[in-house]
Amino acid sequence: MTAKPHRRDGPDHDRGQQRSVISMRLIVSLAASALVSLSVIGVGSVAERNARETLTSEVETRLLIEAGNLAYLSSDALLDDFPELTLNPVVNEIQNKRPDLAFVTVLDHEGRIQGHQDPRRRGEPFPLLDELAHVETTLDLGAGEQFLGDDNLLVAAVDASRADGQLIGRAVVGLRREVLEAMVTRSRLQILLISSVLLFVGVLASALLMRFLLRPISVLREGLARIGRGDLDTPMEMKDRTELGLLAETVNDMAARIKESQTDLVEKERLAHEMDLARDIQLSLLPATSTRSGDFVIEGSYQAAAEVGGDYFDVFALPDDKVGFIVADVAGKGLGGCLVTSMLAVLIRSLRDGHDSPREMLIALEDGLVDQLAPGVFVTAFYGILEPQSGRLVWASAAHSPLLVYRSNTGTVEKLKTRGIPLGAVRGGVLAGTLEDHVLDLVDGDLALQYTDGLNEAPHAETQEEFGFERVIETLVDESGKGRRRVLYRLGEQISQWTGDQLQSDDLTLLAISHEGASHNAVAKRLTTCGSEEDLRANLAEASHLELPTDMGRLDVLRDWLEDLASLPELTADQLDLVETGLHELCANIIEHGYAGEPERSLDLWWLANSSDSDASGGGSHSLMEGHFLVRDRGVPFDAEGWSPPDLYDRVTRLKGRGLGLLVVDKLASDKTYLPDTAVGNLCLVRFRSLLDSEKSEEIHV
Repeated sequence: MTAKPHRRDGPDHDRGQQRSVISMRLIVSLAASALVSLSVIGVGSVAERNARETLTSEVETRLLIEAGNLAYLSSDALLDDFPELTLNPVVNEIQNKRPDLAFVTVLDHEGRIQGHQDPRRRGEPFPLLDELAHVETTLDLGAGEQFLGDDNLLVAAVDASRADGQLIGRAVVGLRREVLEAMVTRSRLQILLISSVLLFVGVLASALLMRFLLRPISVLREGLARIGRGDLDTPMEMKDRTELGLLAETVNDMAARIKESQTDLVEKERLAHEMDLARDIQLSLLPATSTRSGDFVIEGSYQAAAEVGGDYFDVFALPDDKVGFIVADVAGKGLGGCLVTSMLAVLIRSLRDGHDSPREMLIALEDGLVDQLAPGVFVTAFYGILEPQSGRLVWASAAHSPLLVYRSNTGTVEKLKTRGIPLGAVRGGVLAGTLEDHVLDLVDGDLALQYTDGLNEAPHAETQEEFGFERVIETLVDESGKGRRRVLYRLGEQISQWTGDQLQSDDLTLLAISHEGASHNAVAKRLTTCGSEEDLRANLAEASHLELPTDMGRLDVLRDWLEDLASLPELTADQLDLVETGLHELCANIIEHGYAGEPERSLDLWWLANSSDSDASGGGSHSLMEGHFLVRDRGVPFDAEGWSPPDLYDRVTRLKGRGLGLLVVDKLASDKTYLPDTAVGNLCLVRFRSLLDSEKSEEIHV
C-alpha cells in the first residue's frame, strides 16, 4: 500500500514551519558591544599616539636640558689649559646617572674631544656629528641648539660660548632610539591592558543593560503572535515604563479595535453582499439588449448614482405586434428607490397586457403603488405604446421629463411636455384628471429620446450649472443622423465631461426610439433572397472580398486588407484598430464556435461600400462606415436571440476572461443583423459606429 502524501500548503503546515528569526535582544546587544568596542579601540589608538608623542617630547626635552647644562659647565673649563680635569669628571657623573645615554661628549671650537668618559680620546676629532641628519622637533630651540639623529641615535647638541658670545665649543648628548622605543612599548602595553579591561567591562555592562531593557520584546512578540493567530481577547501584561510598555498598551488597544473592526467588517460584507444582490436583481429587471421591431430599434442605457438606484426602464412586446416601453424615476436614489422600482417592475409585468391606453396604464400603476409608497415618495413615469408597422406612438407622462423628438426631414428637435402629476404625489385619484394620451407619428430617420432628470440636471464640476435641455437638444441635432448608439454614447460622454470627477449626483437613464426605416434592412432583405452561391456573388459583385481560413493565426491579414480598401473612409490609426478588433473578434468566434476549429474550412468577408442604406449612417467625411461588413460562414448557426451581454460585475465572469468577444463586437457596432441558416450559409451584417475623434473614442473595457 502506498501512503498518500500529506498536503504541505495548509495552515497547519504554515504553523509547523515557523520562520527562523534572530533575537532582537541579541542584535541590539551585539550592536551595543560593537559600539563600545569601537569607542574603546578608538580611544586607545588616540591615547597610544598621544603617549608616543608625549614620550618623544619628554625625552627630547631631557636630552636638551642635559646638553644645555653640560654646555654651561663647559664654558669656563674650555678656557683652561687643562679642560679635561674639569670636564671628564662631569661627563662620567652624567654617564653614570644616565646609563640609557649612548654618549656624553664636550667638543672644543675645532670639533675635537675635550671631555669624554674615555680620557684617552681627548684631542680626537668627533666625526659622528657630520654623519647625522637634522631632526625635526616640536620643541622651541634656542640659538646654538639643535637635534641630530639617524635610525639608531637621537642627539642633542648645544653650543658653549663665552660671555661675549664667541663660540668656544659644543656639548653633545646622544640617546639610543631603542631606549625611546622601549619606553613607547611599555606605555602601549599599559594602554592596551587598560583598554582591554575597559572593553571587557563595557561590553559586559552594555550586554546586560540591553538585555534588561529589551526584555519586554519577548512579551511583545508573544502577544503579536497571539494576535496573528486570531486571539484578540488575551491582552499583553507588561509592567514597563519605557516606550516598549507604551507600545504594549497600544497593541492591546489595537487588538480591541481590530476585534471591533472584524465585527463591523462582517456586517459591512453582509450589507455589501445584499447590495450586490439588489444590484443584480435590479439589473436583471432591465433589458439586456436593444429591441428591434419592424423598422424600429429601441435601446436604453442606465447608470445608477450608487450601487442601486431609483431609475427604471423596460421594453416589452404587447399583443397585436405592438411594443411597450416605460421610463420611471423614483423620488430618491439608493436602496429605497431600488425597492420601489422593483415593485414597479412587478406591477408593469402584471398589468401591461391589459391596457391599450398609456394613460390607463399609469393610473393602474398608481393604484398598485399608492398604498406601498411612504409619505413624500412619488414616481415620475413615461409610458408609451409603439405600433412599428405604422410608426404611431401613443404615450402619456406622469410629470416625467419632456419627450424630445428629432425630425430627420427638418433636422430639428421637438420638445413635448405634459401637465401630468407624479404617481403617488397627490392621493385620492387626482392623477387621472391630469393625464391624457398623446399620439406621435415617427417616420424614417426620426429618433425619440426619453430620459430621467439625471441628464438635464447634471451639475457642472465647477460652476454647478445644470447641463440643461438646450445642450441635450444640440446633441440630438448633431448626432441623431449617426444612429441611436451614437446619441446614447455622446450624451453619456458629454455628461461625464460636464460633471468631471465629482460623484454622480443622480441616476441617469436614457431610452432612444429610432425609426431606421426600410433603408436599414435593404441589404439584409436583398441577401435573404439569395437562393444560391451564384445569386450571392452576383449581389456582391461590386463589394471587396476576402476569404479567410479557419486558422486563428491567419487573421492578421485583416489589417492589410483594411488598409488596401480604397473605398473605406479615411480613418485614423486608432479608428482602424477598432475596426480590425471588431472584425477579428467576430471571425474568431465563428472559427472557435461555428466551425469548432475544424481545419480546411473558410469564411468570407465583404466590404459593402456605398450600399443602398449608406445614408442611414449619417454619412459625413468623418463617419467610420458608409456601408456594412458582411461575414459569411457555413458552420453551426449562432443563437443571436438567446445571447445577452455578460455581467462584468460578476467576479466569476471576470476570472474566466472568456466569452467577451461578442461583447467587444456589440460595443463597437452600431448595428448588427444576423441571418442564420440561409441558403448561402450564416450571414452577419455589421455596421460599425462613427468615431469623430480617435482620442475621444469610447474605450471598450473587457
